Amino acid sequence: MGRMLTQIDNVMYGLVPSAKLWCNTIAGVLEKDGYAPNPMDPCVWNKTVNENQTTIVIYVDDLAISSKNKRDVHAVMELIKKEFIEVKVNESNEMSYLGLNLKIKNDGVEVDMVNYIEDILKEFEEVHEYTHPTDEKLFVIRVNGQLSSNSNGFHRIVAKILFLCKRGRPDNALPVHYLCTRVKNPTVIDDRKLTRIVGFMKSTLRHSRTIGSKPFDRVESYIDAAHAVNEDDFGHSGGVIMISGTTVECITRK
Repeated sequence: MGRMLTQIDNVMYGLVPSAKLWCNTIAGVLEKDGYAPNPMDPCVWNKTVNENQTTIVIYVDDLAISSKNKRDVHAVMELIKKEFIEVKVNESNEMSYLGLNLKIKNDGVEVDMVNYIEDILKEFEEVHEYTHPTDEKLFVIRVNGQLSSNSNGFHRIVAKILFLCKRGRPDNALPVHYLCTRVKNPTVIDDRKLTRIVGFMKSTLRHSRTIGSKPFDRVESYIDAAHAVNEDDFGHSGGVIMISGTTVECITRK
């Protein structure tokens, strides 16, 4: 059998170079208009005009635009429309994307994922409601326990709830992170632990997470230490200091 080589004249979705080409293209458009990438996150672009900052957050091929001056937001929208053939705009104080609902308030942003949780609940016939996502037996493992009859489904639901807890519901983080270690060979008991998390989400469906808009004005520090854990048998001690949202990590070895 022979080989057939093709040359692509335009970028196509799914090709390996496409992401890089898109990144270079949108970066060029923004730089040309005076925007600069944030040194802490290259996916965040800023531009200040008359002491008013406009911020653009790039998430794959979506742009989230914010500014105190609505005219500056519209200016970005017009800029993007001129450069690209098809642009969809959603301008509102309430946004929904991938099941994530954002409601902008005077004192911050309210985050909930009601639609996302409802989709998970549809995969369970009847779930008892719980006031807590786990109990004292979370880390108990029964040796040679009966394996789950739906390991693929277990893995998929755990991954979906992991996405959830990383965004709008961090209160599920502990049991979900534990169940991530069980996805290879889940047991019937693991199924029950997962069902309990789902039952907790059902009872707290309308709970939301509010991210305040007030400045971060406190200092937090975290310290850890480990001994003889590296390949060279060295230990290390270190810490993390957070000041006004900026993280500084210090590690010493001895």
